[in-house]
Amino acid sequence: MNTILYGPGKTATEGLIAATRVYSSTDIATFFPNCIDSSRCLSFYTPNGAIIYELASTAHSLYRNTIAYLANPPYNYSPSTHVNCFDLKPTYAKEGKMELCDSSGFYFYKEDNTQAANTSEIKRVGIKLVIKNALQNLNNAIILYQNVRIRNLYSLE
Repeated sequence: MNTILYGPGKTATEGLIAATRVYSSTDIATFFPNCIDSSRCLSFYTPNGAIIYELASTAHSLYRNTIAYLANPPYNYSPSTHVNCFDLKPTYAKEGKMELCDSSGFYFYKEDNTQAANTSEIKRVGIKLVIKNALQNLNNAIILYQNVRIRNLYSLE
């Protein structure tokens, strides 16, 4: 969750808190055609370029483009090859011990907290990550919620 919000490592300008534009699910398919499932993506533009996160059901994980500006068209997640993206599972989960459940997702809201229909309406982003050990049932999963108000919208235009 921290990587999504603040960027990986020391790159705070690649986190959602630095976003200047957030793309709706319908626009993601247009701007980032290499996504497998645009309804399970979070894409936003930052001072460093476009960032894309994709919840991959087949891999039970969350992927992100490695370099901000490589979002379209070089961004290419596929279940068998992870080209230009990295897996956000915790380091202790490398052997598949942890998985993101299908109930994880990204939600886009207007200023009044109603559902946003397109990119120009998005003022807040809701993130829900449901994580469980491969041996646990869904009732014992860890559920992480975050609701972020996008403060820098369109500030670089």
